[in-house]
Amino acid sequence: MIDMLMLQVPDWLSHHASALLVVVPLLLAPICALFPSGRFAWLLAVFISLFSFVAALVLWQQTQGGLVAVSYAMGGWPPPLGIEYRIDAANALVAEAGYGDGFSI
Repeated sequence: MIDMLMLQVPDWLSHHASALLVVVPLLLAPICALFPSGRFAWLLAVFISLFSFVAALVLWQQTQGGLVAVSYAMGGWPPPLGIEYRIDAANALVAEAGYGDGFSI
């Protein structure tokens, strides 16, 4: 079932999933707080949770073998000069569990 999900994931999500996993909730949470209607803010928060859970599943699928770590250079700078964001199998499993719990609640 997860393999079928991975076939539906766009390339931009599979390439930038590690960064989007952090950036999307951080940027959209203040926007949720600005809406006067709690119903629309709740709906946006549910979609953010679903997106984050799917991004965590993508990362877990990419690191499922245990030998591969996803490396993402923040800002386009190479790792010795810039910030490198690495996710291995253990980090992906924790992200999947955390975002899965957040989406299910």
